[in-house]
Amino acid sequence: MSLLALCAANAQWRLGVEGGVSLNWHLQDFGYASTMENKVLAGGTAMISTQYNFTKWIGLRADLGWAQRNYSLQRTTEFKGTDDNSHPAIFRSDYSRHYLMFPVTASFSFGGEKVRGYVDLGAFVGGWLGGSMQNSEYYNGKLTDGSVNKYTYEFDNRRDVRVDAGLVGRIGIIFDVYDNLYMNIEMVDYWGMVNSHKTGSQYVKQNAYDNTMSFQIGIGYTFK
Repeated sequence: MSLLALCAANAQWRLGVEGGVSLNWHLQDFGYASTMENKVLAGGTAMISTQYNFTKWIGLRADLGWAQRNYSLQRTTEFKGTDDNSHPAIFRSDYSRHYLMFPVTASFSFGGEKVRGYVDLGAFVGGWLGGSMQNSEYYNGKLTDGSVNKYTYEFDNRRDVRVDAGLVGRIGIIFDVYDNLYMNIEMVDYWGMVNSHKTGSQYVKQNAYDNTMSFQIGIGYTFK
């Protein structure tokens, strides 16, 4: 009974908004295609965050928002130039993909009254919202004139998987600003565990998973 009373006395509910930058690793097995690789691309994030703290140290957090999980597919080869020497040529396709993200985590915090650190662990579900693609060519380190083409990246049920899910981890710092207002800075890692390719189809043969890391800053209000 005393434990329940202690939890009730220290219970808090927080509501906030966050935004930041995302970096996505599209981990794809290319097999023998040694000239192809995926590069990290930056994107954006925007989240609504809510958290219920049972005590000063333990809480339950749920976020809902948007995150870009971008990547650049690059194929490197060599062409002979006018000087009869071989020069590297890169064919690049930049994919901008928008996801609805819903992470739920247990939150463990530590520190003082005004500034506290926290570590969160849990799981997430993500859903495809849309995307775009830009193709370009680079010859001898320079962008080829007229080679940039932009397209809407249409979801293809024969090739793509709409839903992702996996584990999520978060570390951050939260500090009081004024009265019940707070600010927080955090790093979040979404480790996708669902193959984003339908490898059983004739359109794609390689497995691919997304690992997305975001760096966010937020502001919110604590209801005591």
